[in-house]
Amino acid sequence: MNFRKRDFKKMTSIFKGSPPQEGIKRRLLLALSLGAFLLISSIALILTDPMWAIAKYKFRLANGSILHELLSSEMEGGRFAVYLFNITNPDRFLSGEDPYLKLDEVGPFTYLEYRTHSELQFDREAGVMLYTPRMRSVFVPEESIGNPEEIFLTMPNIPMLSATTMIRSSPVFIRNIYNIVARQYGSQPIVKLAASKYLWGYKDPVLTFANSLVPGLIYFNTTGIMDRLYDKNVHYHMELGTNDDDKFKIKRIHKYTRLHPESEVFDESILTFNDTYEGMAYPPMIGTNTPINIFRLGICKSFEMEYHGNKTSEYGPNAFVYKFNEKMFENNLCDVKGACPKGVMDLSACFYGLPMGLSKGHLLDADPKLFDRIKGLKPDPEKHSSHLVIEPKIGLTLETSWSLQANIFVGDITYNAEAKMFSNMILPIAHFKIKQPHLPSIAITALRMMYITVPKALFITEILLMLSCLLLLVYSAWLMHWKRVHKKQSLSEKELQISSRMANEPLMSYLTIN
Repeated sequence: MNFRKRDFKKMTSIFKGSPPQEGIKRRLLLALSLGAFLLISSIALILTDPMWAIAKYKFRLANGSILHELLSSEMEGGRFAVYLFNITNPDRFLSGEDPYLKLDEVGPFTYLEYRTHSELQFDREAGVMLYTPRMRSVFVPEESIGNPEEIFLTMPNIPMLSATTMIRSSPVFIRNIYNIVARQYGSQPIVKLAASKYLWGYKDPVLTFANSLVPGLIYFNTTGIMDRLYDKNVHYHMELGTNDDDKFKIKRIHKYTRLHPESEVFDESILTFNDTYEGMAYPPMIGTNTPINIFRLGICKSFEMEYHGNKTSEYGPNAFVYKFNEKMFENNLCDVKGACPKGVMDLSACFYGLPMGLSKGHLLDADPKLFDRIKGLKPDPEKHSSHLVIEPKIGLTLETSWSLQANIFVGDITYNAEAKMFSNMILPIAHFKIKQPHLPSIAITALRMMYITVPKALFITEILLMLSCLLLLVYSAWLMHWKRVHKKQSLSEKELQISSRMANEPLMSYLTIN
């Protein structure tokens, strides 16, 4: 039989790769590549935190950032609820009938502090942020017991007792002159005034005279509790760090103090600190051992904080809780009959010798001896403790709640007959409850995105990627199995076809060419 070219092509096609085999290879390669990509992507999402990189960029201290937007506008700085201590037994105490002073807490008188950062600028090369803080306070009547101008209280005469204490170390003839002038002016150690005057300052001729008697004793002519915190005769220029390791850390403060209320001459001093912040925010990724001190404008000393545990925030993060280090209330006034009572921080250096002391609310955790001559204080850890809550990843301050008390440290003033009953006392004046306002909506949104929304979305994405990867791997295994089976079937079919052809047609017909 003659050899046919058509039969030769059929026979040779049996030994060539068929199109279905090539399709399987392509699908297998595609499935394995896509599966590997999804596996690597899911592992990368698990090991990295893309939202943290975005948040870190958004919360940087630079032009155009979220923090720049917040700092450039006026913002709420804090709520001050002030409670004044009214004296209920003034005559009996001054006469000596009562050996102790009876006090009754009256309040709150609530003020909302607003803060601006004027002349704000970022020096990228130096890694610092520069600004001049401006603060104002607004009375909040709906959160107060009444109008402070209409509520009258019986309280210690701060100017008189301060001047009497400050003169106590002067020569005898100066003290005698002071006593004569104080009697002529009719200045008394206890006065009845409107709460507004006690908060925002009033003049007492004795303090003015004391300053003329001892020039340079003080630079202000009114004495009030809030008036000293918002001293209009003192201006600051702040310099804070902007890099991750020192973000919001105070580098230095230029303090400008007016030498006289009517003068335009300012005395400049430079304050430096270690590990100290204003309290707005802190460096990212802080640890429980990160030292944190808080500096409050108007008070020349910083508050040392220490870590006290964790707290789950409503915004999502597991935040760090800090409280006052007890040591900062230990340095104290050693002029109360030679003793150094625990629990009151000496602030006299902050107010040019004005004998002011700072303690926890109601003298919480203070020396029990301080209560011997004072009745009416009710220290309660639930009401008078203080804490600070910080989100450690970005460094935002989530919550601030402080309970502090202003006191007058009255020294040995037995030389003054009118005020001698106050000698060697820590005299409570006002109790402050300071709370941080709610975070700005832009910060809350960022925190919820960072800790709630995005993590949930990433978790779902990771699961979907892993499931897709698993399905592709199963599909690849099925393709490989199907490829092997198909290959075996193809070989069997080829063998059968060859055997059939060789049986039906004589072998020599394929070998005969011409």
